[in-house]
Amino acid sequence: MAEYLNGYLDEGLTQQISEGDNTNPIDIAIDTTTDNVVEVPIWLKNEATSGVLKSITITTDNVPEGTPLSFSFALDNAGVPDTYSETLSVPDMNPSDVVKIWWKIEAPANTLVNYSSIKIKAHYLVELAT
Repeated sequence: MAEYLNGYLDEGLTQQISEGDNTNPIDIAIDTTTDNVVEVPIWLKNEATSGVLKSITITTDNVPEGTPLSFSFALDNAGVPDTYSETLSVPDMNPSDVVKIWWKIEAPANTLVNYSSIKIKAHYLVELAT
């Protein structure tokens, strides 16, 4: 996702999500004939050795215009998603902090879904130790 903040698909932080080169993308299949919602857990880690990440917001980016899909994020609340919103504010993260979030993708029933260019975008400020 960025120089300081990385996303992972597993709690052990071994499956880092690729940063635009598609070496390890989030690969989601939605069968809208049986299930219209997919929730993906993502672990965010501050990889900096010093520096607090502040004002962190997570959004979905590069969504094709007219897509029938909707996207939202939630903080983790004891293993389940808290309240979902299109833009998620993440608490400040000290070096090596890990925060679990959820990404929810919803599709209308019986809709053909095949998008490969949708991305997650993170914005944050870095406050370096002095």
